[in-house]
Amino acid sequence: MVAEQFVDLSITSMNICVYGLWHLGTVTAACLANRGFEVVGLDPNTKTIDGLNCGKAPLYEPGLDKHLESGLEAGRLTFTTDIKSAVGHTDIVWVTFDTPIDEDEKADIDFVFDRIIDTFSYLRDDTMIIISSQLPVGSIRKVEREFMECKSDRRVSFCCIPENLRLGQAIESFLNPDRIVVGIRDNGMRPIIGRLLSPISSELVWVGVESAEMSKHALNAFLAMSIVYSNEIAGICERVNADSIEVENTLRTESRVGRSAYIRPGEAFSGGTLARDVTYLTNIADQENLQIPVLNSVVPSNNIQKGWLFRRAQEILGNSAQHKKVGVLGLSYKIGTDSIEKSISIELIRDLLTLGVQISAFDPKVNILPKDLSMVRLENSIDDVTVDADLLIVATRWPDFQALSSETLINNMRAPVVIDQGAFLASGLSGESRIQYITFGKG
Repeated sequence: MVAEQFVDLSITSMNICVYGLWHLGTVTAACLANRGFEVVGLDPNTKTIDGLNCGKAPLYEPGLDKHLESGLEAGRLTFTTDIKSAVGHTDIVWVTFDTPIDEDEKADIDFVFDRIIDTFSYLRDDTMIIISSQLPVGSIRKVEREFMECKSDRRVSFCCIPENLRLGQAIESFLNPDRIVVGIRDNGMRPIIGRLLSPISSELVWVGVESAEMSKHALNAFLAMSIVYSNEIAGICERVNADSIEVENTLRTESRVGRSAYIRPGEAFSGGTLARDVTYLTNIADQENLQIPVLNSVVPSNNIQKGWLFRRAQEILGNSAQHKKVGVLGLSYKIGTDSIEKSISIELIRDLLTLGVQISAFDPKVNILPKDLSMVRLENSIDDVTVDADLLIVATRWPDFQALSSETLINNMRAPVVIDQGAFLASGLSGESRIQYITFGKG
């Protein structure tokens, strides 16, 4: 495995089809057009395509609409549902479907396989297929076998570039990555991929296809383990009168851990991405009859941690919860998005409603709740959530929330009690004797 640098080469003759236009695909298409490529975005959903052709992304991501508008105005970016025209006149098909996932963290990989197979009859000779959709290791070999059965005499190559986007920072993470992992079978693919990626990054890490697929699983599993480890340590800190933030700081000064280590205690992970890769690995281990007790414990530990906010809220509200009002700040599953799928905040609200409490909530990007939460009042501002509240819960770390003052809480709330699991508002509220301020991992 080596990292190589590429010089700028002409990209004017390279046509790219980005196939699958939700978060990953829309960002990929917009950013490639931003770097000067001719890009056609392909998706079977007519509503999605209609919105994109008007410069409107199918979900919120900071800066994305601006990039779409720029590409459309420059004539470098178009969108279509016509697979034949999109795939049949392109040099590279970049597969970017977001892999669907169910309530049990099981990914619908057949959905992505079927979409890839749909392209086979339209691919021209020497097309390159890049797969960035989150699929289990071995998936590209399976796709290659499928193509071999129907290829006639066409030469088509497959490679893996694992996605590495971060919701809320997707444009920055795509255009300025630390490095790009590229999984290939044949070194002859390097010049083409080098031309494609040189306007984005000079740090290309070349590995085999299966190693590239596995690298995504390994990274997300590592991040997931870091989260559950930090939260388990914080849970012990609460019981022994230690401060998990102070413990964290001591770890960061240890060279074997490091200052940038992913060890901040706080919210459990949600949204499906980390859990999906952990599940891929545990499924493979089951199939291969391997014992992996550490990885097997990650999702159960995280599920326990998801209940921390509710458990602490129950303690505060006591037996008369049905007569009390709870304010919730943050509904999206992560800052920088309006997605509430797999949101811990939404799960928390459903649990709180079983206690009979009244709930008001605010999120700067979420203005629609699921139908079963119609009784929850969506407020227009942060301050509105605090009015007459007996408890305020900070559920998502939107920067907007840091404008909340202690005086507002004291004046508006019936009881100024704040549960802030990740200590996001600590600089303004910690040490304020008139507010009961509860954070995770502090005894």
